[in-house]
Amino acid sequence: MCIRDRYQRRVHGEKLQKMQRTKANERIIEEKMQSLLKELKLPPEYPDYSTAEYWNRRYFDQSDAAYEWYVNYEELRLIIRRTLTMEDPEILNVGCGNSDFSASLYADGFVNITNIDFSAKVIDLMSDKHKIREEMDFAVMDVRAMEFPPDCFDAIIDKATLDCVFASRDAETDVPRAIQGIYTCLKPGGVYFCVSNAAPDRRFPFLKLASFHWTIDVLELRKPKIDVLTEVEENEVYFLSLIHISEPTRLLSISYAVFCL
Repeated sequence: MCIRDRYQRRVHGEKLQKMQRTKANERIIEEKMQSLLKELKLPPEYPDYSTAEYWNRRYFDQSDAAYEWYVNYEELRLIIRRTLTMEDPEILNVGCGNSDFSASLYADGFVNITNIDFSAKVIDLMSDKHKIREEMDFAVMDVRAMEFPPDCFDAIIDKATLDCVFASRDAETDVPRAIQGIYTCLKPGGVYFCVSNAAPDRRFPFLKLASFHWTIDVLELRKPKIDVLTEVEENEVYFLSLIHISEPTRLLSISYAVFCL
């Protein structure tokens, strides 16, 4: 056997071993994710936070009163300014609700902001409220079925939106769709700011798949007592995950098979 044949045989063997390890790891991850999804199911008396119907009713009752989930802009301002150092970054705010967060971003000089929410009621309210901010856009869109092209945004802001997707009755398919959409529309070098009420070990199995080439840093943000989800999550802090796309090119789709029953 010549040297080239021995080399190719060795490389083939190494690739086969790597594939076998990857499949074994995916099975472990799948089992962990299914276990977490069962643990994270909300009690039946809780509303389904993952439906547009619930939020349309809520925003109709709240009218145009702003509500800030978890943290306001001032609490994240220093982190955002230190992280978004590129010129005129394109920012996506997923599940914007009726928060003043994007308005504060705009006032601080980050004007290229797209806000999405699947509640048509709140998008109508916010479009009218912020019509003087000409470079800020609003669109009715579900984070689980985003319609943006790949590599579109430098930053994605998510305060409680992924938490709401985890509360879905169909979390097994909704969670991977949301994360895949976020990953796909982030530019290489982009950052996903994810503020969650859940501890990192409840989210990392879903975010650390081999198909996602990003790095994750976690900061703890001290929180006040809230009247929503406190019986489900008893952490004394919120968790801000700074998730950076790390490579210049990447695959834009993955199989959802590892998430599904």
